[in-house]
Amino acid sequence: MKKFIAVLLAVLLVGCQCKQNVVPGANETPEKITAFFINDGKEYIVGEKLSYVLTDGSSLKKISEFYDGGYAKGLKREFVQIEVTDAKNGEARGSFSAFLNSAAGADVAKIKALADRIEIDEKKGEIEAIFYFDARVVQIKNLSEIMKPSDRLRSPIPANIEVRPERCEGNALLDTLGIIVAIPVVIVGVVLFLPVGAMEALAMQHSSRS
Repeated sequence: MKKFIAVLLAVLLVGCQCKQNVVPGANETPEKITAFFINDGKEYIVGEKLSYVLTDGSSLKKISEFYDGGYAKGLKREFVQIEVTDAKNGEARGSFSAFLNSAAGADVAKIKALADRIEIDEKKGEIEAIFYFDARVVQIKNLSEIMKPSDRLRSPIPANIEVRPERCEGNALLDTLGIIVAIPVVIVGVVLFLPVGAMEALAMQHSSRS
């Protein structure tokens, strides 16, 4: 955790007029996705280090369909990749990958129609179904109050966060730091859950495998 905060500080101790200076793999840190839930029509991904609200029409409903429709036959593992593309505004994008054993008889044609991308590794005998999403980094201050225990995954999903370093002039540390790691998210009212939604489906999927 200290290393991750140090990386964020290294990225954010800079100013406003920025040019991205991307060094692949230089600012990556392991993460674990612990929960998915919906509040007031917005979908959230909760990690041990950072949390995210989906944006730009992104949804985890296709992932729900992937599990509910029985397409996850031969599931070996899952992985989430998240890239913070704009540290100043907390903008991020990511992908959810489900790796299947190709020998388990997965319906490749139907998975192709559902997933955003599919990769087949014949050497490993794996099929990777990939789902993309756009998001924004948020801090959910009352998470324990608004999230049901059943929304928390019994087995966290391994993930990786990459923060794009920026080369900037000036000094906007306070503004930037406030956005990336402490965006105030006021969440009130009743949490809304889809009857067979993406969050519940993922939680149930992990519970059944534990």
